[in-house]
Amino acid sequence: MPPGPGRRAPLALGLCVLAHFLAAPTLGERPGQLTPSRAQRWLQNLGYRWRLPRSLSPQGQGKKVSRTKSPGGGVRRAKSPTPEPVVQPPPEAPVGVAENPHAADEVSVAENLAAAALAEDKAEEEEEFVAENWQTPAVFGVNKEPAHATLFPFESRELALLGDREHSERFLSLDGIWKFHWAKTVADRAPLDFVQPGFDDTDWDEIPVPGNWETNGFGFPIYTNIDYPYQHLPPLISYKDTVGMGADYNPTGSYRTEFEAPHEWGDSPHAVYLQIGAVRSNVYVYINGHAVGYSQDSKLPAEFDITPYIHIGRPNVVGLQVMCWCDGAYLEDQDAWWLAGISRSIIVFARPPVHIRDFEVRGRATPDGRGRFDVTAELRQLGAPPMSYADVKVMCEVLEDRDGGLPVILGERTSVAAFNPSDPDAVPRVLSSNVVTAHMQRRSRNVAGMMTSSRLEIAAADTQLWSAEEPNMYTMLLTLLDREDDVLEVIRLRVGLRDIEVRHGRLLINSKEVTLRGVNRHEHHPDLGQVIPPDIMSKTSSSLILDPRP
Repeated sequence: MPPGPGRRAPLALGLCVLAHFLAAPTLGERPGQLTPSRAQRWLQNLGYRWRLPRSLSPQGQGKKVSRTKSPGGGVRRAKSPTPEPVVQPPPEAPVGVAENPHAADEVSVAENLAAAALAEDKAEEEEEFVAENWQTPAVFGVNKEPAHATLFPFESRELALLGDREHSERFLSLDGIWKFHWAKTVADRAPLDFVQPGFDDTDWDEIPVPGNWETNGFGFPIYTNIDYPYQHLPPLISYKDTVGMGADYNPTGSYRTEFEAPHEWGDSPHAVYLQIGAVRSNVYVYINGHAVGYSQDSKLPAEFDITPYIHIGRPNVVGLQVMCWCDGAYLEDQDAWWLAGISRSIIVFARPPVHIRDFEVRGRATPDGRGRFDVTAELRQLGAPPMSYADVKVMCEVLEDRDGGLPVILGERTSVAAFNPSDPDAVPRVLSSNVVTAHMQRRSRNVAGMMTSSRLEIAAADTQLWSAEEPNMYTMLLTLLDREDDVLEVIRLRVGLRDIEVRHGRLLINSKEVTLRGVNRHEHHPDLGQVIPPDIMSKTSSSLILDPRP
């Protein structure tokens, strides 16, 4: 009988069942974990390589996957660092069976081939990691921490009152001289193996961080008013070649340095973050050879969780790659000098696994003359086991301010030497305080988190409103406490009270009509470019506030 549909159907069904049996991944020991399928394990024993999707692989499970939503609604997934190659040992020969004298050589060749293949895959992934982001408008951050209010987590109330983060054991500055490689195009940039710990950078140049390239002998500054220095072909970058540099001119700088995480960070669990204060126009971040993340936005801090990538008590290699222009530069064209590089400080800091991720403070005066602050803090927990809401609480305090109302630069007091936290007479008087426990609260349409909300009121006799003429301020402390009231971290900030309203088309501040006179302000120094030392900032800010001229 010739074959027909009646005979082919059982055969096809049997092949489908067999294929599903061989190809389907099996459940692992942990809930939700997937392991290689039977066919994949069989191929692996024959020397073939296989790889699950990164988000499903055992190495990728449990790792954070960042998503960046594009203006058009698309979502891109950031890649996790490529896991280190794992070479399986050869199976032992059965008892009584003669071993193959060439088995060791065959295993060595197989290991070398596998390592070479993994290295090639890693190089291709890193190349793609660089290539796909800097001219893709939908991507402006990969594995970058969400933005939050300016803060530093001190380990004690005394250090928070002092207000100088350099006195904290949780703070580490990476400012200083870095190894540096400059190329005039993206294609000529340093090879990506420069991020590896064993890379030889003895022939590289050096550059101060923070520091603009053009003020340190690399490239040349460009001034434009209303024109772009590149062709208007968004999101692509094509230089308007007026000096013979070529259309692909886009200077690219590669940075290398090392830091050693203090042993104290390993004595108890800590989350470790890298913060880049400002960099133009984008930056790729690597730690010990691992691709950590990506950021673009020339004047906002970029913060990354580097906890999984660092070693405690031994050197850690930081690699950064920066391009002069990316697609985001189309939104940053202003009447100013184009200067590339890292223009603000880079720091590494540690926090307890449970910490205050963000906060919001709203201050106003009540009709009876008292001051009122409404404080909301968002808490975050890294690691397991999860804590209940009763395990943590936040103490909010409002203290009188001893700084004379002058602005404080970068969160530091105007005169650190004048303040001694061990002197009872020097400790600011507490005007109001409150302790609240955490609760679940919806932060947005689809996101809920552990939050605390508090209201603090100040007596009318102690209430002083802020204005440009009289910039009265208060010191506020947010202290995170555990169940035993032990301090986890303390955040210090300076806040003010003011009422702003628009009445009959007039802007009123504290019920007084105000006329705004705008100024075109850019961060610019005649010698340092867009790197502004704190003493210059303090001098400039004081002159703007105290200058009585209209």
